[in-house]
Amino acid sequence: MARKRKSVKLNGRAWQRVRWGDEQHHLNREPRACPDCGTAWGELHLRFCQHEECPRCSGQLISCNCEPQETIR
Repeated sequence: MARKRKSVKLNGRAWQRVRWGDEQHHLNREPRACPDCGTAWGELHLRFCQHEECPRCSGQLISCNCEPQETIR
């Protein structure tokens, strides 16, 4: 279900989610599946994936201080 949600609500504002491979600090430029959730290169991560980047601060979405409230359409 999380892959279908293209936005996430952070601090009361909707932000476009970052696709696997489009991260600001992506070190691995070789296109392959996410090692945590298995999502394909260029697709959205599963909910609570350790590799999903926060679209607001570029940190790790599951542990940043941007307070994700929900994923939205």
